[in-house]
Amino acid sequence: MNPEIQKARDAAPFDGYSRSGVEYVEAVSHLMALIHQIHEMGVLLKDASKGLCDFPYIRQERLVYLCWQLGEERIEYWHDIEAGFAGREPLDETDK
Repeated sequence: MNPEIQKARDAAPFDGYSRSGVEYVEAVSHLMALIHQIHEMGVLLKDASKGLCDFPYIRQERLVYLCWQLGEERIEYWHDIEAGFAGREPLDETDK
């Protein structure tokens, strides 16, 4: 190990490690497992911070995405695969 790094580490609290390091790694591992479970259900997590998800859906004989965002009471929108969130359109009676 570089002697300068060792000096800094020796002077740092907890020998340069964090008390919360194990908790952090466990939390990240748990989060990754949850994201994997979501993906296995066919859900595409588009933006985790917004809670934005897409779901493959056949609409009028073509593949599109249903679109849901955290805070919305139910899935009410769809968009073309290429359009993304900006192309969201409301579902209509033919979708129910």
